[in-house]
Amino acid sequence: MAGQEGQAGDAAARQRAEQVSWLGYAIIGLMATAYGAALPELVHQLRASYGELSLLFAMQSLGNTVTYFYANHLVDHQGTRRVLQIGFWLFFAATALLPVIPDFAVWVVLALLAGVAFALVDVGGSRLVSDLHRQHQAQAFNRLNLWFGIGAISAPLAVGLLNGAGLPVTLVFALAAALAVLGAMGITAIGAVPGEPAQPGPGLRGNFELWRGEAWLRTLTWLVFLYVAAESGFSAWVAAFVHVRAGLPDAIASLYPAAYQVGLTVTRLLIGPRLPLLRLERVLVLGAAAAVGSSAVVVSFGHSPIVVLVAAALTGACLGPAFPIILTVAGREAPRREGQAFFFIFTSLAIAALVVPWAEGQVFMQLPELAMAATSVLVAGMAILAARLGKETAGAP
Repeated sequence: MAGQEGQAGDAAARQRAEQVSWLGYAIIGLMATAYGAALPELVHQLRASYGELSLLFAMQSLGNTVTYFYANHLVDHQGTRRVLQIGFWLFFAATALLPVIPDFAVWVVLALLAGVAFALVDVGGSRLVSDLHRQHQAQAFNRLNLWFGIGAISAPLAVGLLNGAGLPVTLVFALAAALAVLGAMGITAIGAVPGEPAQPGPGLRGNFELWRGEAWLRTLTWLVFLYVAAESGFSAWVAAFVHVRAGLPDAIASLYPAAYQVGLTVTRLLIGPRLPLLRLERVLVLGAAAAVGSSAVVVSFGHSPIVVLVAAALTGACLGPAFPIILTVAGREAPRREGQAFFFIFTSLAIAALVVPWAEGQVFMQLPELAMAATSVLVAGMAILAARLGKETAGAP
């Protein structure tokens, strides 16, 4: 009887821990699109140009890049619970002041802090789910990334509603701060997280030994770079693109990142139960190839709001399964060594998110179409690498 009660308590703790990871991914999803959705209004509120505002993306991604380099090592030594606690509280510190301090320099500094928090919650949440669901990682990662989509959809919708109501769009960051407090309280209340690594990982030297020995990991790392570069650039600039090219009001333009995230999230929801039955690398190839066409439509029909809206949703739908599949392939090919593989995946992710939105911001006001056309080029490269990945792995469902 006592054993059954212990098992029930352990199962409940595992469920609560996973739910906290969902909340964490909702927050990072919200922060992934909040700056982009608010850009047309931030130009006025912060008295900065689009080129200057691209620093917000760059600084958040700089915080990502530095932190991702150490985050998996930190999880190995401190556990997912401690890493998530720190990440949630840093998110609160990085977002709570934004609605009340309309100073561009302060925003740049807090964006850097938000990037640190983003990486800690991202790695902590994904490692927690990996530890809890070693036998069914594909479904578990898909559920986790659904919550990223929910957060990413919520930010543009909140910006549109606030704008329409005549309220400061910066209040969307107050929502992130409130959710971060809930996450910190939730992970603290759980206590020990079942399934955490019992021993520290191999450190950076062991990570690079895996890198040198596995061609699939090198290919996967470059694939992640192209995927995140395409997604972060598209999400960051699509609202500003339709605002400039189609002349849409700020409140309407802010909804276009939401359309992209709706397509992405719906596809994840529909494909989730089927992931264990599919050739994952093949799904990556097909999705990326289709995204080439849908993203090209955005560029070609920039003056047509309805066409761009549909094409943005289709681009999200094409890329929706990508990140859950990437994490699943890493877990499948390196069982019990996911932390080492994730080190390269998340570092590549951070560098892509650092470079591309900033670079697109430098050319946006002169050539908006060129900034958006980068998405088509990036996903074309992603399709090529996904096909190569399929040859380097077992390719099994």
